[in-house]
Amino acid sequence: MATRGTIVIKIKDEDLGKKVKVNPTYLTKDKERINKYETKCFEVELSKKYAEIYQHWDSYPEGLGTSLVKYWDTYDKVLNLILGGDASSVDSDVTGYVAMEDRDEQYKDLQPKFTDKCPRVSEEWQYLFDEDGKWYVRDGYKVKKWTLVSEYLAKHSDD
Repeated sequence: MATRGTIVIKIKDEDLGKKVKVNPTYLTKDKERINKYETKCFEVELSKKYAEIYQHWDSYPEGLGTSLVKYWDTYDKVLNLILGGDASSVDSDVTGYVAMEDRDEQYKDLQPKFTDKCPRVSEEWQYLFDEDGKWYVRDGYKVKKWTLVSEYLAKHSDD
């Protein structure tokens, strides 16, 4: 289902100001998509404290939230997820728009957005990988405060 979300990372202080490029082997094992990431993506400066991307499919906690906790559990993995730009879907493998076979998307239009303050909720769900190495979620329509994804899933497992 097209339940949209955003994924945010809190950039480590020691990484601020660095120029980095996605390492696509974090995102996929598909050689064609790795090649697209390598040729289309360019270095970006980690210029502000937060970086955010858009994620299109299954962004509700039982979908994207579960995948983030299960597969995207370290700062380096999450940073590369973000550096890959906006995505159609995220699971153990990422379907990033820049690497999709049937699209000619440009990285400049899909690259992460950087802000000094944690971005406001702009979609149905928002996820934050914070400096404590944990995933948090908030509902764009109801709950404006952050909740650990694991706690949210435990609380809503019977819904």
